[in-house]
Amino acid sequence: VAEERIANVAFASPPDNLAIGELAEVRLHLPPVEKALAVPTTAIKRIGQVDGVWRRQDGRAVFVPIKAGATSTAGMTQILDGLAADTEVIVHSQRALNAETRIKVVDALVKVAP
Repeated sequence: VAEERIANVAFASPPDNLAIGELAEVRLHLPPVEKALAVPTTAIKRIGQVDGVWRRQDGRAVFVPIKAGATSTAGMTQILDGLAADTEVIVHSQRALNAETRIKVVDALVKVAP
């Protein structure tokens, strides 16, 4: 996952050729999280300042606020709060969802010919 962030960096002893405003590529290697609740990162949407996912309820889309954690290179994001383990979330929609959107569940986005 490539993401741009602004970070303040401090050196115990800075390199000789360091310039102010220089860009750097940083990779964080975090310890693995075992048995974490996670959803596809593409399922997470932002409404205003709130991150959440859409789920199906009575044939309509319902927005559920969540607190997201770590994101994996496999495209999954840890959910720290806001979802139960058995909650089905909407991963893909052809258009933006809202509370009035009626939804239809399909088994595949593209049908493969037999």
